[in-house]
Amino acid sequence: PVSLAISSDSRFAVFQIRPNKADLEKARKEKKKPEEMPKDALGIMSLADGKVTRIERVKNYQVPDDGAGFVAYLTEPKAGEKPVQSQNNEPRKEYGTDLVLRSLASDADRVFSDVLDYSFARDAKSLLYVVSSKTEESTGLYVVTPGAPSDPVALLKGKGKYTRLSWDERQTQLAFLSDRDDAAAKQPKVKLYRWQRGGNQAEELVSTQTAGFRSGWIVSERGAINFSTDGAKVFFGVAPTPEPTPEPNALVPDEEK
Repeated sequence: PVSLAISSDSRFAVFQIRPNKADLEKARKEKKKPEEMPKDALGIMSLADGKVTRIERVKNYQVPDDGAGFVAYLTEPKAGEKPVQSQNNEPRKEYGTDLVLRSLASDADRVFSDVLDYSFARDAKSLLYVVSSKTEESTGLYVVTPGAPSDPVALLKGKGKYTRLSWDERQTQLAFLSDRDDAAAKQPKVKLYRWQRGGNQAEELVSTQTAGFRSGWIVSERGAINFSTDGAKVFFGVAPTPEPTPEPNALVPDEEK
């Protein structure tokens, strides 16, 4: 299904535009690479006059539920740009693309590079985004205030992954996972972090070193994160420590090496 959102002030409709079926079939017959296939576009309609602005190569978008005036959207990789493969049999790292914050009234754009994930607060006063960059120093979780001239604030930075951005009911705090402190390990362990809205830094909540944490278990990067209704508790997944991943050469008999 095609997604559609109406701005909270009912002035704009924002919607997904799927590629033309004929164009898709043509690209398949020509055996185009995945990054060269036709991609979704974003449509923004002014409901006062019916004018539509079309933006090409858009992965997804978010319109705040309660705050008006902005849309954020994540772009596809630039045409012709190939995914980067990690070396030495390491899992392929996913790098981000451009995140665009657009003012619906003025069409003014603000662009943030190398963004992998993002979350718009319902009141449109905070936009959080995860940077996954080839320049590891800039990788991290950031927050920016739409409509303000201030620079983004790094809530937690460093090599590693930043995942599971999860707000509480009132959106006064956000929890997430990161393996920043263990990113160099073969099987990095994640920690649970919390950002209290308005603050300039995220704080560590739970790790395997936390008092009372079950020995031999880890914080699960696959588990969901949820706050209690009053925001006083946070629920997250745990799992037994996995067995080490064997080295590729260890699986080959000596006589075949």
